[in-house]
Amino acid sequence: MNDDFGGDSGQFLRSPMGVGAIIIVLLYAVAGLATGGKWSEEQRWLLSVFLIAYPFVVLGLFYKIFLKGDK
Repeated sequence: MNDDFGGDSGQFLRSPMGVGAIIIVLLYAVAGLATGGKWSEEQRWLLSVFLIAYPFVVLGLFYKIFLKGDK
């Protein structure tokens, strides 16, 4: 395990893709903590759908913004 996580994560913040990656990692960390609580079946299902769909939505937005751009 790396003892200098703050220094390493700071390198990712220099590019837009790195910022997106940090956001996804933090989202999954919070969602992982949230799944430990008592949730109804519907709430767990919605959280699962969100966790599966969110990275694809972010990937699609990055594709639209960075690869297609303003042509």
